[in-house]
Amino acid sequence: NNNAATAKAITIITGTNQFSNNGVQGLYARSKGVITLKDVTANYNGNTGINLINTYSTTAAAVNLQGTIIASGNDYGGLDVESNGAITASTLVANGNIGIGVFLKNDSAVAAQAVTINGNGSQAKFNTGGGFFVDSRGAVTLVSLTATNNSGGWGASIDNTFSTVGSVVTLTGTNVFNNNSVGG
Repeated sequence: NNNAATAKAITIITGTNQFSNNGVQGLYARSKGVITLKDVTANYNGNTGINLINTYSTTAAAVNLQGTIIASGNDYGGLDVESNGAITASTLVANGNIGIGVFLKNDSAVAAQAVTINGNGSQAKFNTGGGFFVDSRGAVTLVSLTATNNSGGWGASIDNTFSTVGSVVTLTGTNVFNNNSVGG
């Protein structure tokens, strides 16, 4: 709904939500409003498993990823989120993708917006472009991530140098970054 005159939310939160084995992308959503997903699986697609974009609004619109979001075995990355609002996730699983496992980007926001992954068990393993990538102008909080055996990139790359307000990066819980081709 990126062409809508007013912002409209996209919400997928009930039932079984599977977007797998598609020729191109599993789930592709563009919006001027808030995007909310819960318990979505997008595996073995011919392009990105889940691609969410809500940078079309002039106001900050959040992306909320609730429950467990799984995007594995895709041919061009697992989960790709571009927002001008806060990005909040519970548990993310992105393993065995050709490309980056999880890419969360809100560095084009007018004001600093946070990125938070706060569920236990988030993982990005065996991806060919790296594990977790976060580009933000706001605070980044990551809880108990595992990024191992990613070739062609970092286990986790967190960049909030776009911040003009001195936002911090916080890692808590048990984080494991091992055997990645570039670094942890």
